Amino acid sequence: MRKFFRRLSALFHRRRLQREIEAEMAAHREMMPAGRQQHFGSTLRLQEEAADQWGWTWLDQFRQDFAHGARSLGRAPGFALTAIAVLTLGIGVNLAEIHLFNALRHGAGLGVALAAAAAKEVRNILFGFIPFDLVSFGAGLLLFGAVALAASIAPVRRALRIDPSSALRYQ
Repeated sequence: MRKFFRRLSALFHRRRLQREIEAEMAAHREMMPAGRQQHFGSTLRLQEEAADQWGWTWLDQFRQDFAHGARSLGRAPGFALTAIAVLTLGIGVNLAEIHLFNALRHGAGLGVALAAAAAKEVRNILFGFIPFDLVSFGAGLLLFGAVALAASIAPVRRALRIDPSSALRYQ
């Protein structure tokens, strides 16, 4: 708990800690022999490593990213808003695709269960029909999968032939 409060204190007293580190580094440089001071290392790198130990680098990076985004939005609002719209649309399409996949997966399971139930009823109507024949079920699933694949190949091939820049130009 003490470590948390120390890090919290470092968050609110960052400038004071930065000055203390700079003063301590200057004191260490002065204590070194005159010819060895260049071997002390990069002061900026050592300060960044010390700041990393305070444990709030993610907050600093978030603040820097947010400030950069706000400056970019101010400089080129059209581009920034277009990028935000494209990202929103892309994330939305991906989420919809995942939900569709899950629905189809659950739907296929429901279809197999309904087919098994219907097979029991068909057994009463047809003579010699085996209701839970795995070969028949497997063949039926493969047949439906092949039909779905064949139905989707033609539109995909047609879409792949179109140049994206010309498609965007006509919309």
